[in-house]
Amino acid sequence: SHGPSCGICSSIVTVLIALLGMQVIIHRRSIKRQHLIRQRDGYFQQHGGQLLSDMMKIDRNLEFTLYRQEDIEVATNDFDKNQIIGEGGQGTVYKGFIENIPVAIKRCKGMDESRRMEFGQELLVLSRVNHDHVVKLLGCCLLFEVPILVYEFVPNKTLHDLLHGQDGRCYISLATRLRIAAESSQALGHLHSLARPILHGDVKSANILLGDNLIAKVADFGCSIIARMDEEALVAKGTVGYLDPEYLQSCKLTDKSDVYSFGVVLVELLTGKKPRCLVSIFQDAMKEGTVDELIDEEIINEDDLEVIHQVAELTRRCLAMPGDKRPAMSQVAQELRRLTGLVRQHPDAADDLIAFREVDRSFTGTIDSTGYTRSRTTGTIDSTGYTRS
Repeated sequence: SHGPSCGICSSIVTVLIALLGMQVIIHRRSIKRQHLIRQRDGYFQQHGGQLLSDMMKIDRNLEFTLYRQEDIEVATNDFDKNQIIGEGGQGTVYKGFIENIPVAIKRCKGMDESRRMEFGQELLVLSRVNHDHVVKLLGCCLLFEVPILVYEFVPNKTLHDLLHGQDGRCYISLATRLRIAAESSQALGHLHSLARPILHGDVKSANILLGDNLIAKVADFGCSIIARMDEEALVAKGTVGYLDPEYLQSCKLTDKSDVYSFGVVLVELLTGKKPRCLVSIFQDAMKEGTVDELIDEEIINEDDLEVIHQVAELTRRCLAMPGDKRPAMSQVAQELRRLTGLVRQHPDAADDLIAFREVDRSFTGTIDSTGYTRSRTTGTIDSTGYTRS
């Protein structure tokens, strides 16, 4: 006769155990969530986030966003390998969309412990940089173990790809090369001339991005702030060909270190060769008066020989030792603008806003009968080789 009441009791016990089990799961989840929130807050504090948000409240005009963790996870598809568009010594760059706008999301490699608190201030300095030829820093997310920086997305690969692309080189006229050099040096000159000067620390052709109409945009500036700039880190970064030898001895980064590295980019533009051992070959050729043999045959042309020699001379000065003999970046920019204006335009110069074969599907240009890519140009090229839209 105990049957029904036993059944009821065991049902109640089962329900209680189920409820208890759910409570335990909910409790565990809540502990896990609290742990994640604490961890996130910890990272935010560690990366100087509090200071950054306080300073943002003071400066209302600041166009800088503190992104949520979810924004970054969704945009990168949880840091999916397929969305990687670049990897360097200082981090990995993913392409993603935030609010339907394409962005480049950089996951920094690490943080110099001693400079964590300065990081927020430094980011604000970087976010105030507004220049046509500098990639814009849109914001950051400080809720991960390492800082995440969000930049505007620049569509067409890099100067390194343009000069040394795997899938066959394309013809790039002297006018276009000099215009890209002039725009990049202008950007670096601007960074050096700010009230709180920004040293780039990693100038190389792979950090000069090319936007629509091959407009140059300098990227990765200010990463020297994030990376611990010691020799091991730099040598591991694999950009040894660009490094100022003086900096390698002293480990002190100066504006003239950037000038030296930019000089290496100029040698690349003149010769079309990769930078390994290039500087000493170039310097020897300058001494022996045989530099014409080094110049990329695509651009060597009787009409422009005088301009090429002047660019080579400017390049020699950028690479001078000791560093204080090098010109300032703003002088380099001024000289390159002048030289760009002297290049005789050839009939094919307008076709020269080419440049890549369809390197990847994100490129917007169309390929014409010559097998070159023409981007849909919005401007016309005038005698200086600049695009006027």
